[in-house]
Amino acid sequence: MNEQQIVDLINGHLMQGDLSMQAGDIGAAKNAYQRAKDVSPSLSFWFAVACDKLGDVARFSEQFSTAHKEYDQALPVFRALAVTQYEHRRDVSLCLSKIGELALAEGNIASARLALGEHYSIAEEIAASDPSHYEYQRDLAGAHNRLQQMETMGGNLSQALIHAQAAHAIIQKLVDIDSTNTSCVQDLAGSDFVFAMLLLKSGDKERAVNMLKNSLRTLKELAQQNKLDVKGKQLLAQLSKQFGFKL
Repeated sequence: MNEQQIVDLINGHLMQGDLSMQAGDIGAAKNAYQRAKDVSPSLSFWFAVACDKLGDVARFSEQFSTAHKEYDQALPVFRALAVTQYEHRRDVSLCLSKIGELALAEGNIASARLALGEHYSIAEEIAASDPSHYEYQRDLAGAHNRLQQMETMGGNLSQALIHAQAAHAIIQKLVDIDSTNTSCVQDLAGSDFVFAMLLLKSGDKERAVNMLKNSLRTLKELAQQNKLDVKGKQLLAQLSKQFGFKL
């Protein structure tokens, strides 16, 4: 096969893996991503992408040691590519975000701080390079959210609130720009909820209740339009069960 045929084959395996993940068929997804990895040239972009996706599968299955192994193969390749191709800085950042999330799942806050700190720095740099780029701004909001989770786990409520507020401000701005973006509107409802729970811990009950009301109202509106994804439906059920009768 020539180079283009190999790339097409790899893309086919990766697409098959993505579709299997969406369908909840984790075994099929793993097999497809492994086939993509097996036919990818060593230390190529495609090799790194396949490793990254295999890491996602392993993390989803709580096979943390395997996830570490896959991410640790992907990250150096992304770093090497980013030296000469700036667009791969985002690949580095997103891979670091997954390594950080993995560390949080393992309760390793020190390792999470290293990975998520670098992830945030790169995301902030990329977002500043193009303030109008939706995905870059959303990446930055995600970086703040991960740091919020880390600080919450570490018992640092004041820092957690700072990151929750920063993430919320970014997502609110994105919704203000395009209120028809359902995914972003749902993100805002989720951000309202996260921020509200931290405000409750800090004793700011009035503000927390207002944000919970906003979250519940938004989620109900999206549900009526049949526009909630699985996470949105889960959050709506949680909010309704915990606070619906009070709000």
